Amino acid sequence: RRPGPATTPLRPKVGARAVRIDTPRQPSLVLHPLDAQLNVAEEPVRMKVFYPDGSQREWVLPVVHQLAWSYFPPGSRKGILKVVVQSGAARGERAEVDVLPGRIRSGVLVLLQPEAATSGRDRWALEVQGLRDEKGNLAPDGLAVSLIGGALENLFLTRSAPQSRLPLSLPLPDRVGSYPLRAWSEGWVSNEATLRARPAVQVAHLPLYWSGNQLHIGPVVDDLGALPDDGTPMRLRVVDPAGRLLLEERIPLASGQALWTPPPLTRPFWLEVELAGQRARLEVPHP
Repeated sequence: RRPGPATTPLRPKVGARAVRIDTPRQPSLVLHPLDAQLNVAEEPVRMKVFYPDGSQREWVLPVVHQLAWSYFPPGSRKGILKVVVQSGAARGERAEVDVLPGRIRSGVLVLLQPEAATSGRDRWALEVQGLRDEKGNLAPDGLAVSLIGGALENLFLTRSAPQSRLPLSLPLPDRVGSYPLRAWSEGWVSNEATLRARPAVQVAHLPLYWSGNQLHIGPVVDDLGALPDDGTPMRLRVVDPAGRLLLEERIPLASGQALWTPPPLTRPFWLEVELAGQRARLEVPHP
């Protein structure tokens, strides 16, 4: 006896339920079209696939070895792919596949605040933008993006990127200098960008004067017209006339000022003072 016509509802099985556009393994459909007595019907199955870009494709699948099945391409646009089957007059509910972007192939690393002071307050600001696959689809939410910087204290940082962009605010290292940085995700690596750390304080003038045997420093004013933060270090080096280092101290500024008393000296010595790249050299008076 031959099976009868397939009956509604048809129950297609579609997998995987989510695929990436550039996946080497395409999604597939498997269907056992059953008649009223649960025998597998022999009539061919018509499969329609509706793509996120508005296009559609249709296949006629023969029933072989008790089933109808086929792979089908996921298309080139991310979104929900819909699959509908029909066997004679029998129908089934639509199946869906979530089509995800492929591996990331393009993006931009934008430096919004590439230079900042090593003050402990200021931060670098940057953003990874426009993460797309080779078909131009924006990256999925939550894509992992990493930052790596060789000279940047061996920085390695990974964050998830919502809506294909990743804004970042990074603290600065203690050392002044230039720091290369790259962003990468899957198959994409950004061009190298350079972040710069400048001194915590920039001063145009370093006021120093002796009063008796005490060195008066300040008041120091930075390039914005503000006093440096309390605790900003100033380096003092005592050297002999030949330039040999005899003593080195760091003293903190308070309200932009500091006092320093030299150790007892029996012959002429020089004092080198450094603050935020500004240097001065003056002779230490004899007691």
